[in-house]
Amino acid sequence: VVSTLTMCTVSDMQNAIREIYRVLTPNGKFFFFEHIIAKSRFTRTIQRLADPVQNVVACGCSLCRDTAPAIKKAGFTFEQLHDYHSKAIIWPGNRIIRGIAVKPTNPHPSQNKSS
Repeated sequence: VVSTLTMCTVSDMQNAIREIYRVLTPNGKFFFFEHIIAKSRFTRTIQRLADPVQNVVACGCSLCRDTAPAIKKAGFTFEQLHDYHSKAIIWPGNRIIRGIAVKPTNPHPSQNKSS
């Protein structure tokens, strides 16, 4: 499964990632490229203030998603995870994660449960 700048627009990101997990076979891979919330307190504040406008002008896109923990919570393990600031995307939405998450062969029974 491939996701490029998608998780910012789905209404229930955790549910979408759980569904990706569900449809993958064991050892199946989830390739992702997503912009995420900033690390710095100042930029996070700007993102939260701008988010309502961003949602309207960018078709539901949120600047405040933290996708990597949601991927891990769904039960995936990371084969690759890169977290960086892109010069191709304007601030304050330029923190990017890209990587490959893998559905384990033998997932732990407590993983992938709804919270």
